Amino acid sequence: MLLWIPTGVTFYKIFQRNYLFSRWPRKPSKSALCRHCIVASLSRVFIGDSPEKATSNHFRNINSGIILYLEEEETQHLKARRVRENEALEVFDGSGYVGRAVFLGFSKDNQRSAKILIRSWTPVEAEEHVKLTIGVGVPKGKRGDWLVEKLTEVGVDSLIPVRYERTNYEPSVVDRGKQQRWRKVCIAACKQCCRNNLMLIESEQSFRDIMWKQQSTKHWDKVYVASTTAPFLSSVPQMKPTKVLGLIGPEGGLTPEEEQTVSDLGANFVKLNRYTLRVETAATVLASLIFSNVS
Repeated sequence: MLLWIPTGVTFYKIFQRNYLFSRWPRKPSKSALCRHCIVASLSRVFIGDSPEKATSNHFRNINSGIILYLEEEETQHLKARRVRENEALEVFDGSGYVGRAVFLGFSKDNQRSAKILIRSWTPVEAEEHVKLTIGVGVPKGKRGDWLVEKLTEVGVDSLIPVRYERTNYEPSVVDRGKQQRWRKVCIAACKQCCRNNLMLIESEQSFRDIMWKQQSTKHWDKVYVASTTAPFLSSVPQMKPTKVLGLIGPEGGLTPEEEQTVSDLGANFVKLNRYTLRVETAATVLASLIFSNVS
């Protein structure tokens, strides 16, 4: 049970009858209670570089006691969360480093920039799990955003938009603007699920290029392809942590030539469900099943 204590209330006043609701004309909202709750989850803030100026080791040498100025998007996130001065935050850079910080307020020169004080900054130990790449024909519209969000939440390491023979969208649909939007969706998903490493969103590749990469370098140890006629993945023997590629075809499915190509490379065809799934649903289910079969 959580004890809700309004700011500035004395011990005596807490136990006065009906006092907890006397400061509101009606019952307080859940958001109001959360802001005054003694036990509450910390707001998570992303402090990694933007794609235009990203550097691999930029934030790894941060020391405790340093003051950082957040970019506009993260500042808006703190405003939406109604974070107060001196409130504790959890910060992460998307590459495996996480720390604690204190919100100092907004910059006097620029209200769109928030100041935080870093209290601690340490690397997070890498989890021992399969390095999973999902290659998928990008669904239309905002369903692509849903795809990125869910694959981030289940722990997929990288996403490859794949152009198949039956792909029916224009090449410009996966342009730089779309990738930047997906990166924002990925960051928001990491905040929600407490993930500290961003999912890598690669540039669009053709099915033929991916197959050539696998044939020439054996980049992935195992390849799984979603199919409606194959056995369920649960019937496949369990595997040790390794690099795995999961392929989801476009809405029209793989052509017979594409199926033959991936079969010649030793891929495993697996059935996901007895029903026909949307592309984004199939990708999420395939990723979850692969993780569940890791020993």
